[in-house]
Amino acid sequence: MSLRTMVQHGKRKRPLLRNGFLLHHDNVEPHIAHCVLYVLQQSNVEILTHNAEILTHPPYTPDLSPCDFWPFPQRTISRQTFCKQQSMRKGCRGTVEKALIERTFTCF
Repeated sequence: MSLRTMVQHGKRKRPLLRNGFLLHHDNVEPHIAHCVLYVLQQSNVEILTHNAEILTHPPYTPDLSPCDFWPFPQRTISRQTFCKQQSMRKGCRGTVEKALIERTFTCF
């Protein structure tokens, strides 16, 4: 699938994302080439960044891939309601810590 096809497919699949969508991928050379970044920018796709820089993410390391990890806590957290920002932070932190502990035990 080409990059342009992927962007078009994403827009069709998620039409309510009028402000574009977020793309998280590793920083292998083909993924961060200038032509790729240009197409993403023209297609209103934001690359997951921190302080306006592309996140450093080691290439080809499935055991360290944050994109595989974050959907699971999100499913748990989305079922909860929080009255205050402090309680939300506490709930999110607890969910992530619990998931890390469980994941560690399944690995070893």
